[in-house]
Amino acid sequence: MLILKPNRVNLFIRCLILLSPLAWGQPLFTALRNNPAATADHTIFLVFIPLVIFMIIDMISVFGITKVTVDKNTDTITFISWIRKQTISTKDIENYYATFHINKSTGFLGILVNAKDGKTYQLAGQNLISVADFKQYLIDKGIDYAGERKMTFPFN
Repeated sequence: MLILKPNRVNLFIRCLILLSPLAWGQPLFTALRNNPAATADHTIFLVFIPLVIFMIIDMISVFGITKVTVDKNTDTITFISWIRKQTISTKDIENYYATFHINKSTGFLGILVNAKDGKTYQLAGQNLISVADFKQYLIDKGIDYAGERKMTFPFN
C-alpha cells in the first residue's frame, strides 16, 4: 500500500492566506471608503478585485487532491480531496505527464494522470508529499509516460 499524504504545512499556510483578509480587509476597506479620492478614482476596486481573484484561485487549489492511496494488491488508485473520493484501476490509466512548478520559494513536482474515460487527475506537490514515489509506481506498472507538461489551473 502506497499512501501520498497531504502537504499539511503548505495547505495550512494557504488556508491562513484565505483567512487573512478577515483581519485586515475591513479596516482597509473602511479607510478607502472614507477617503473621497480613493472612491473617486476607484482605488477600492483596484485593490479588492485582484485580492478576490487571488483568494478564489487559492481556495480552488486547497480543494484539489490532497491524498492518494494506492492498493498494490488490487492495482487501484484512490484520489481523495476534501469534497470527493474517486477510485480507478491502473488499467484505466491511459498515460501520465510529469509537471514541475516553481514559485518564489521552492519547486513542486506534479503528475497529470489521464484516464481512458477522458478525465485528468492532477497531483500537485503543493498538496501532496512524495509525488515522486507515485511516479515511480507508475513507471513500475509500465504506464505510458507522455512527457512533460505545464500544470493546469490553479497550480500553473
